[in-house]
Amino acid sequence: MVAQNLTDKIFTITTGGRPFLPPGGDDFVMTQNRGRQVFAEVSFRF
Repeated sequence: MVAQNLTDKIFTITTGGRPFLPPGGDDFVMTQNRGRQVFAEVSFRF
């Protein structure tokens, strides 16, 4: 079993101004982490 971000904490990874817009506006691009993720790995042998 593999798990990531078990506390489901959201945080900002990067921020920046929106491209192709004049500077000084309040628009910006923000990248967040993914929420809680849990994976199961299964294998079979014959």
